[in-house]
Parts: sequence; C-alpha cells; structure tokens
Amino acid sequence: MLVTFCLLVFSTVHSQIKYEQGYIIDHNGNKSDVLIQNAEWKANPSFVNYKTNLNADVRKGTVNEIKEFKVGNFHYVGVKVNVDQSSHITKDLSFDRNPEFKEETLFLRKLVEGPANLFVIDGSNIRYFYSTREKPIEQLISKRYNVNGRIARNNQFRQQLLSGLQCEGMNLSDVQHLDYRRESLINYFVQYNTCVDNSYVFESIKREGEFNFYFKGGVQFANLTVERGLNAKGVEMSGLGYRASVELEYVFPFNRNKWAAYFEPAYRTFSGEKKLTEVFNADLSAQYSSVELGLGVRHYFFLNEDSKLFLNLAYVYDVPVGSEVLFANTNRNMDPVLTDFNSSPSINVGVGLNFKNKYLVEARYGINQEFNGFLEVPENYYLDWRTKYSAVTLMVGYRFF
Repeated sequence: MLVTFCLLVFSTVHSQIKYEQGYIIDHNGNKSDVLIQNAEWKANPSFVNYKTNLNADVRKGTVNEIKEFKVGNFHYVGVKVNVDQSSHITKDLSFDRNPEFKEETLFLRKLVEGPANLFVIDGSNIRYFYSTREKPIEQLISKRYNVNGRIARNNQFRQQLLSGLQCEGMNLSDVQHLDYRRESLINYFVQYNTCVDNSYVFESIKREGEFNFYFKGGVQFANLTVERGLNAKGVEMSGLGYRASVELEYVFPFNRNKWAAYFEPAYRTFSGEKKLTEVFNADLSAQYSSVELGLGVRHYFFLNEDSKLFLNLAYVYDVPVGSEVLFANTNRNMDPVLTDFNSSPSINVGVGLNFKNKYLVEARYGINQEFNGFLEVPENYYLDWRTKYSAVTLMVGYRFF
C-alpha cells in the first residue's frame, strides 16, 4: 500500500508546474517580465511555457517567437546557426576530420556573457559555441573521427580561440592545453573578458553539496510470516516495534539540490506471540532486535520556501542482535529455543515531509525481508526457522546540523 502511495505522490507532485519570475525577448526586441516554467532542462528546449501573471493562461513560446529568455540559472538565446552533425559514438565515427554542418534554428544556453560569449548545446553530444561583439555565433569545433581504425581528434576550437579571442594580458600558449569541457572553457572566457574589460564581473552561482545529520525515532507496525519452523508453517504474527536511527545525508549540488544520498544505521525491535493449535499445542513467541545499515537515494519536491516532500529508495543490510524464537509449553522434555539468526538484505521505500530543513516526518515500508536460523534439539527433530518479515515504519526526525 505504501508503495502505491509513493507512486501516487510522485505522479501528483511531479506533474505540478512551478513558474518562476523571468523574462522573454521577442524577435522585435520587446522585453517582457513573465512567469516561466523552470523545467531545469537537461538538454536544450525546443519551447518554453510561460504566463504573464499567475492567473493567466499558459503560453508556449518557440524559438521562432522568442529571441531570448531567462529564468533562474538558465539563460537561452534563440539563433540560426550551423551545427556539426557528426556522431560522437565510437562505432559510428566519420572518416572525415571536417565537421558536417547543418543549419538549425534552436535555443542555445548561455554560459558566459560579456565581450565574448560562450554557449552550449547540452545533451548526449555536447557542443560549444561562441561570439564576440564583432563576430556572430559559431560553433567551437572538436570532433573525433576514424583514421584506419584508430580514433583521432580535430581540435580546431583551439585555433578558433587563438585567432578570435586575443588579449595582450593573456598567456595564449595555455590554449594549446585547453580541454573541450565546460569548466575549462568557462574559465578561459572569463579570463579573456576580464583582460579586455577590467570592470568585467562574471556572475555565477556555484552550488555546493550539503551534509545533514539527523536523529530519528519511530514505531514499526510489523508482520512476520513463518515459512518453516516446527510445524508453524503459515503462522502469521503482527506486532508493534520501535526504531531509532541516525542519518548522514549528502545533498548533491546539481539539479537545484533535489537529489541526495544517505547512510542510516538504525536499531529496531519486534515482538510477537501466537498460540499454536493446528498440529500440536504450543506457545510461539518471537523477539527480534537488529541493527540495520541502510544506503539510499532520495528525491525532493519543493512545495514552498519552508517545506518539501521527498521519496526514498534504500538497500538495507540487517544484523540480528539479541533475538529469540521460543516454542513454550510443548509438553516435550525440552522446549526448543532459537537464538542464532541470519537475515537477507532487503529494499525499503519511503515518503516524507521535511519542514524548514530541520524537522521531518516519514513513512517507510520494508519489503519481505527473510530471517533464517537452524537448531538441532533433542527428540530427533530440527528447528529450521525461516520467515518473511515486512514492516511499515512511522518516524519523526530532527536535524542537528
């Protein structure tokens, strides 16, 4: 049930549209302050949704209608430009070192703005472009190609920068070692712009990852089903347990801090009892305690400035400690007791709400974990204990730092 609920929450929240303040410029040069759907584009968009105000209808702006738009950290310009169509996949590399240009009209993302501008087409085949006050936008060429079964590279972009971006204060020999990578090119363009204009300021929002440390406590509503164990097969026990944990979370700096990974050691308990009457009379009791070591991923959905929903998916390794299964009142010379267990790893999923990045509530579902044990006892019978264990956990948490 919790899995279904998680999927429903994901579908509902993911379908929500968040509009942020931004602007668009049409091809006549008219600038309008609007609300733009910030889709956090992984690849360059072919259109953008925007509203003139919160209550207005959604408008769809294409590259034929919009010359430029900006929202958050995303700044795009609509241009007609020659784009190299050469494949970057090794088995499909061309035998020609020259780019295979095709004219396209598309949105380019602007990475650096100033005397020299740097742009990019994001996606699987990343390509960079540049322009200056005198030079229109053109692609910086870096192409891999096939030479008699070996891979060669045309790094024409270095010569383009040497001839197109010259400043006396720069060491142009550094271009010979310049990589066709975002950080490397951004640094070079910032260096050039600063050299040309000593008042130039590069505006960049560099996000850093964040560590959070939580303490959590809660209750577990657990169900244990016996698959094998001294004629107790099919017996189900339900019980209430407790759980306490600490969690170290790392929030990644990309995608607006929506993704995180976490490590969570936890201590949990379960207690259940059952009267056996089917094959023989006995009182069955199970006391489980264990240490969980969970490693998971988390995705956040921001609701407003103070609160955010999140979904978890974790791989959990479990170590039973101080656990016992007892068959009592069996009318045998010795009632069997099992204290040595092992358990299988499991998967759990969860959904929760984080408030003010300080407090959280969470519901989590652990999926069919196995607890196994074996004990030979007198009177020629064996206690081969195998169970399936699942639990719904409700927790609250507090972030210490």
